[in-house]
Amino acid sequence: MSSDDIQPALRHDVGTVYAQLALRIEQHLPGYIDAYFGPANWKAQAEAEGKQSLDTLAAQAHELMCAAQQALFDSQRQRFLVKQVSAMRMTLRILAGESVPFVEEVQGLYDVTAERVDEAQFENALRELGELLPGKGAINERLRARRKQFDVPRERVLELFQLAKAETRRRSRALFALPSDEDVEITLVNDKPWGAYNWYRGGHRSLIEVNTDSPVQANGLVGLMAHEGYPGHHTEHAVKEQLLLEQNGWREACVQLINAPACVIAEGIATSAADVIFADGEFEAWQREYLYPRAGVRDDLPPDVVQRIHDISRLLGGVSGNAALLLHVEGKADDDVIAYLLRYSSRSTDEAQRYIRFLKSPVFRSYSFTYSVGHDLLAQLFERHDKVEVFKRVLSEPLTPTDLRGWLSNA
Repeated sequence: MSSDDIQPALRHDVGTVYAQLALRIEQHLPGYIDAYFGPANWKAQAEAEGKQSLDTLAAQAHELMCAAQQALFDSQRQRFLVKQVSAMRMTLRILAGESVPFVEEVQGLYDVTAERVDEAQFENALRELGELLPGKGAINERLRARRKQFDVPRERVLELFQLAKAETRRRSRALFALPSDEDVEITLVNDKPWGAYNWYRGGHRSLIEVNTDSPVQANGLVGLMAHEGYPGHHTEHAVKEQLLLEQNGWREACVQLINAPACVIAEGIATSAADVIFADGEFEAWQREYLYPRAGVRDDLPPDVVQRIHDISRLLGGVSGNAALLLHVEGKADDDVIAYLLRYSSRSTDEAQRYIRFLKSPVFRSYSFTYSVGHDLLAQLFERHDKVEVFKRVLSEPLTPTDLRGWLSNA
């Protein structure tokens, strides 16, 4: 699509032009599109064209923004498109070589502010964890020792994930209207910068890849399945494909970008997923009765202590964002950032090194803030509204962080 014919296309369907522009940006930034399940010929055309000039794409993005701002359709859809296209324009600025300050990059891509968390919060959390964890010595070493006691042999991982899938799927279907033909496939991989990844394939199907570079822990396995599958990433994608694309005909819903405000909503959903489908105490009780015996592990700590450890550990969520700021704003060396991660988290050295790879990826370098901000926004909404009803909305509506902040200010 050239700039000469973009205007007629815009008058016909803003969503189509949005998806096609995303496919053309992908030619410059592989991995920019997290999932695409639109017409095959659109993707084939973009690949056949190769890289259009960044100036041409910037001009198309400008026209698309103007069209989105003037479009006469659902106001929520309009707000969503304006924020998403604004993020596209930031990506094009970065690709063009513009020196964008990192904090401005985060704001432009994700509609959130990259704020450093005071290390005093981490110190206090670690101090309280030290009072709860068994053993003596450095708290981080005790955290890592606790993780190790839940290591699952690689040959048992898929079996346990199938068990977790069945339970999280059952609970999710009891609360939310999933497409009747949805499904998830799970496979094991190696040598990735992430721990697990949901690849949405369209047609209400996903592939979840679990990275076994580090051992999978039995006490994290159900949460991981909830995050990537039910009612996390897979559930959101399948529900939105059915409602927004298939029923409403909003063609922008056939493409999911990795550097856009919608990612904050997606990670908020994923990081809250287990807490939504398991009521207080149910999560730990289910693991101890059904999962741990099959995994060959046990937990000698009382369930209420385990829950407290989980809650306090949430306060360490800002460590990842701080690490990104150390690397990209303060210019700290890799070894210094790794030392920071080892000091304030339970990551092993290998996991910290892998996270550095994540922070240096062109598409993930500023992504870490989507997790903590997304989780915190939903947590605040859960405090003021019915948790399940909030979750139904974020699973099914096109939303951005600005929308969630608006809900909070009007509550």
